[in-house]
Amino acid sequence: MTAVTVLLVATGFASIASLRAHSHATPRFGAADAGSAASPREVSRLLAAKGMPAATTPTGNVSLAAPLPNLLLPSGSVLEANYSVHVIKWPKLVTSIRLTVPSEQASFPTVGGGKLTLWIQGENFTINNTASYGGKSTLTGHTVGVGGAAFASGTHAALSSQLLALMETVRWGVAPVDLQWHWRVLAGSGAALANGSSPTIKIDPQGFVQIVSSGPSSLTPGQNFTVCVSGPLTANRTLSLHMEVPNPYRAFAWSTTHVPVNTTGSWCWAVQLPSSFTPIPSPLLVHVWSYASEPGILYILHTRAV
Repeated sequence: MTAVTVLLVATGFASIASLRAHSHATPRFGAADAGSAASPREVSRLLAAKGMPAATTPTGNVSLAAPLPNLLLPSGSVLEANYSVHVIKWPKLVTSIRLTVPSEQASFPTVGGGKLTLWIQGENFTINNTASYGGKSTLTGHTVGVGGAAFASGTHAALSSQLLALMETVRWGVAPVDLQWHWRVLAGSGAALANGSSPTIKIDPQGFVQIVSSGPSSLTPGQNFTVCVSGPLTANRTLSLHMEVPNPYRAFAWSTTHVPVNTTGSWCWAVQLPSSFTPIPSPLLVHVWSYASEPGILYILHTRAV
């Protein structure tokens, strides 16, 4: 099984027993609506014909700036970041929601063209009301090295989920959330030197699906990369695989499938590495998209052309 950028397994919610049962069922394979020969324009046309948007801009992810002041960060001071999230309005007939937030990167530009980068590890929240979650549980810090650093007024720090969408155990649009992030700088003594926050943004998380298998970890031109997903929210979903070269970026193969409404067990589909692909060897990414009313990237998988 190939490496997955998001290594979160949503356990503990009410339907996990059903998810486990499904993962052992015989996989079903879906026919792709748009295969490796389709261009992005053709994929867009096919999606539009089905009343779905083209997956050109991901949604449901975090990309949120926070203003920075003029500030000197002495050597040994600590830069911290965290976020908080809450369900805006609790949906009827829902007792609990499992919210999956991917790993977040907080990037702070510094005077002189450098940057300080913090990582907040991915987290699963079990939510049963509209209270705020996160805060201290998402806190991460970085000790400023010898020579210190400085922020400049007019610049912005950014919190990013690196294109990955939040996911939750209800359908898209049922339980949108508000998310805000915060930063502060502490002196070596622990005294607060400065702090700030981003605006609050509304996010519509994608419905949660679990990858049960993917691969192979390397493939030759003409070979398929297959992904199998499962979970209570898998049925009646339109999912897509986009195969890409990360650097310099280019997307060159697509495969879109619609999971029938009565599907149980795993659902599998594949995207093919074109027989004409070059150069060899090359690292590859496979983005797993979900097309709800708005498209989002659920996972980023890694493989290699050999």
